Amino acid sequence: MVEAAAATERRPSTARLLSAASAAFIAYTALTFALFANVWTSPTSRWIGVDGDPDSTIWSIEWTAYALIHHVDPFVTNYIFYPSGTNILWANADAPIALAWAATPITLAFGPIVAYNLLQTLALSLSAWAGFLAIRRYVTLAPAALIGGLVYGFGPYAMAQAYGHMALTLGVVPPMLLILIDRLVVRRDLSPLLAGELAGLLVAFQLLVSEELVVTEAIVAVLGLGVLALLALIWRWQVSWRDMARRLAVAGVAAAAVFAILAAYPVYLLFAGPARITHEPIRAFGTYVTDVFNLVIPPDAIHLIHNAWTADLSKAFPGSPVESGGYLGIGLVAIIVFTTLRWWRIPLVVFSAAMLAAILLISLGPALTHEGHQSTHILLPWRLARNMPLLNEILVERMTLYVDLFAGLLLAFFIEASWRSRVRFARPAAAISTAASLALLFPSVPWVSSTAHVPTIFQPGTDANRYFQSVVPQGSVAVVLPSGDIKAGTGYAVLWQAVDGMKFRMPEGDLVHGDSNGVATNDPLPSPLWTAISQLQSGTPPASSPADFDEVRAQLKAFGVRAVVVGPMDNQQLAVEYFSRLLDQTPTQTGGVYVWPTG
Repeated sequence: MVEAAAATERRPSTARLLSAASAAFIAYTALTFALFANVWTSPTSRWIGVDGDPDSTIWSIEWTAYALIHHVDPFVTNYIFYPSGTNILWANADAPIALAWAATPITLAFGPIVAYNLLQTLALSLSAWAGFLAIRRYVTLAPAALIGGLVYGFGPYAMAQAYGHMALTLGVVPPMLLILIDRLVVRRDLSPLLAGELAGLLVAFQLLVSEELVVTEAIVAVLGLGVLALLALIWRWQVSWRDMARRLAVAGVAAAAVFAILAAYPVYLLFAGPARITHEPIRAFGTYVTDVFNLVIPPDAIHLIHNAWTADLSKAFPGSPVESGGYLGIGLVAIIVFTTLRWWRIPLVVFSAAMLAAILLISLGPALTHEGHQSTHILLPWRLARNMPLLNEILVERMTLYVDLFAGLLLAFFIEASWRSRVRFARPAAAISTAASLALLFPSVPWVSSTAHVPTIFQPGTDANRYFQSVVPQGSVAVVLPSGDIKAGTGYAVLWQAVDGMKFRMPEGDLVHGDSNGVATNDPLPSPLWTAISQLQSGTPPASSPADFDEVRAQLKAFGVRAVVVGPMDNQQLAVEYFSRLLDQTPTQTGGVYVWPTG
């Protein structure tokens, strides 16, 4: 890669670079807090995004803090899915353990919902900032790099995932790896040993945020090295291939060693620990792919500029709107095409365009999808990954994270090259086209948010909570409904357990893990109790013969259950009637729930 537009100009001083980097971080952070202002007016009772996956992430944030201060294993627990427990590492993006560790002081002081909101807010600003730092190496105009970072950190991929996948919105590692690869094989101004050690550290961190991104980062890194090698051959660059192989080998060994040291235990638990998933892939191959129409059609109402026609059309996109981050907008697409054709002799432009095109091709999946229909005639290269372990687990639509990075880099180059151009009207034309492309990407405001519906019995410090603690002492087991049946305006068990500070265990849960046969599930092991709970939540009266009741009572006794709790839920009256008959007692109605003490 060669610096664009101003290769012969003197680079800004270190002081100016630091000043620009600081200003960029402040600007990105201020923008993010403004974007999520509707949540930050009441951060303890609302969270950024939809109701669903954030509940599980909030639970994992509280659990990680609890495990840290109580010196217990943060990766394996029986506080949910009691007594068998679960392997939290298989929850992927729902359990960003490294981020939860960093947020522990906030979690302990203000609760897991505030910690979630802070992490989600900083995930966008830090990603944009990392993108700025990477792009700034190739353009000398700080405003151009600022806009490029904006496209990456606040781009369509990031905003789509901000609906509920906080861990997947943190895109700090890819730009840092881009910088390391550049310094390792292009500028060659960094020791391969140090580059490898830093890469190993970054990947180990990424593993404890989202395992899926580790695999996609590896794909993009290998792809990038391949594109660089191809460009070197085409343009006949003077490259010492033996020295390059040595540098890559040293860096690779160092990265593997550091990663092995830092991530040995988590990797062991993933491949040999309890509740692991052995039947692959977890989701059907090609489940979420980029619809080709998604490139210019915004998904649902994620972006401010949309209409009923685009919203209706985008409903057909696979996984819309959360998994439809392939949107670039007609304006940015036009700028990328123009930049590639206009400056095709500049290695930076060719490399970035080639990477964007290759990654976008991967994100399209095994066959071309248009308007939600997968073609049976236009097959794509990714179909070769169908039977490849790890690769067949990837939701390739999420590869658009890297598309946004290279789109931001090309946009930054376009801005700088146009600004320095001697062509008349180049500057105003670039300003207008850039503004138009950014307008199409601007997210909707106010951003979607959810209210934390937590009965007062699970809110520490309330009289109802003190009553609950007298019935269910610290570390005891309670059955809490609803379990995995999320309905608008109700909340459910894992959120309540988290807000209550992990004071009790429960047989329910909502994190993906392997069942007794290694098949992915969000449910506990099959049992009479879980069968009854599932039927109650679906509105089906459970079997209630004396023998059926005896089986459920025996399970409650075997688990040491101290109380059964039924909170606000669909079919609540059916559940109240069932447990009243099962336990042969009238429940206590307090703190917004029904409670049957059993201990």
